[in-house]
Amino acid sequence: MRFFKRLNLYLRPNNYIVVALGDDKKNIEISNLLYRYILANTNNKASIFAHIRDEKNKNLLENKLSDGVLIDSFGVETQLFSYEMIVGEILDIYAKAINDNYNKNNPKNACLWNDLSEFAKSSNRSVWISIPAKLYSLGLEIVDINDPREEISILELDSQLDYKGAYEEHTRWYRFHVVNGWRRLTIDESKSLSKDSKIRKIESRKKSLSLCSFEQLKEVSDYLGEDIQSYDYLWKEPLIYILHKYNKKIVKLRNI
Repeated sequence: MRFFKRLNLYLRPNNYIVVALGDDKKNIEISNLLYRYILANTNNKASIFAHIRDEKNKNLLENKLSDGVLIDSFGVETQLFSYEMIVGEILDIYAKAINDNYNKNNPKNACLWNDLSEFAKSSNRSVWISIPAKLYSLGLEIVDINDPREEISILELDSQLDYKGAYEEHTRWYRFHVVNGWRRLTIDESKSLSKDSKIRKIESRKKSLSLCSFEQLKEVSDYLGEDIQSYDYLWKEPLIYILHKYNKKIVKLRNI
């Protein structure tokens, strides 16, 4: 009871409790106990997430959502705590591959990795961080190469899913820049800055023509004379290369 009294001090609607004590059985038992206690004994709701290694054990958790209290699982251990995830090795390999692919498709504005600003490098790294969520929204996930499910080629997505992936990539890029203080450079501003060249961004002032909606990129493309939207499709080829390098592949989600 001493534990629960202390727990009450930390329970808030937007807080969450992570249970990762050891084996699946222990994590599930503790999570279900916490779930029942929070539902019955406090008005301060909080979400509970149990670390579960074996997929078949996930259904042993009690009701997923009740009276504003969520109980859910996370895992699998091999995906969360693999060597490449711990050391972050894959992060820069993919970020460099993204930059190489951009340079190949846009040689006019190419920039070698070592010549990029630290901000631009971080922006490329954030593409990798967003990959699991992006794939999930497309009904896909990354698994070990030995998984029995058929590999899905993200280069052969139907037009609707392909567009959705590009749209979400632009949204990620947009938000990454905005939270780092960037603002939109309008076409009129760009025209006023130079009569001889079309200014696409001013890094020192944190302004870019592309800081607009995905649909508005068409207007930017017409102004610059290049297909700006096409760059938001470039996350796919490097991903296939990296996953095969680490014996992974993309498959359909089990519940899709």
